[in-house]
Amino acid sequence: MLKRCVLEHRFSLLVFSRLNRKQQNRFLWKFTHVYMPERTPDGLLQRPPTEHQDFTKYEAIEDKQYQEPAPPIKMILLEDVDDVGDKFEILELSDNLAHKLYLTKKAAYASPFDLEYYGKKKEEFLAQKDTRIAKMPRDLAKLASKISSTIVPIYVSIRNEWVLNPLILATSMEQHGIRIPVKCLHLAGGEPMKGPDLKEDGRLIRFYATIEDKLIVPLLGRVLHVSLDEDTNLFPEDQQLKTANNAQLLQFGLRPETIYFNPNGLQQICEKEEIGTFMAKRPSNAITGAE
Repeated sequence: MLKRCVLEHRFSLLVFSRLNRKQQNRFLWKFTHVYMPERTPDGLLQRPPTEHQDFTKYEAIEDKQYQEPAPPIKMILLEDVDDVGDKFEILELSDNLAHKLYLTKKAAYASPFDLEYYGKKKEEFLAQKDTRIAKMPRDLAKLASKISSTIVPIYVSIRNEWVLNPLILATSMEQHGIRIPVKCLHLAGGEPMKGPDLKEDGRLIRFYATIEDKLIVPLLGRVLHVSLDEDTNLFPEDQQLKTANNAQLLQFGLRPETIYFNPNGLQQICEKEEIGTFMAKRPSNAITGAE
């Protein structure tokens, strides 16, 4: 029986605020007939709403008092996500972020079934994990990725004699907003480069940075001859490489290298040999972790 009343329909609706489009809100909407059909007498069959087109028309009434922010959604991360969390971690995420991670299959809804299913997956994952390889802290991983992703211009004099050393490396890096103590920078093995030598201008070189005495980060630099009294730069800065592929590394006798992390510290390595010598012995595809 069709009653004369205001029909209420509850559902979640994402509404983007005019002032802040990232703000999500939820509303209760009320619907009412535009044309109210007559009441069906008792004992008779109700007339179908499709009998008259006007009977299928509704108008929405927004009730502001029910407006409230959308609540967070509990999700299970299916992989490590930067600035969010680690694999199999259960978190409460905003509506927008949860939807984004779900669509990219990086997270699943924390339903009772998924909590049990991925709980077992987590136990299997931890059981199979190589205990020799400690997980690198997220802040260290981000820092290492940042400083190893670009080629640092290494400025050397075109007029005065010099020998490449950690002080030159630290000074050049600081000019590009990367501050690493001189004692934490290490040259690759072999004789250090000397100059000025214009044949070496534009050459890619390998050097290393140690972080918190636990991490060795392989870095790349490009040697650039400059002059203090003249605006001289034989290798224009707008042509400097931001990254180097394997072919470019091979051109300068280099190879790809991975980050080395040892939670127990680097003291034993430093006592036996130089950092550059140790890293040169590692395979190109060495895993990131303590061997």
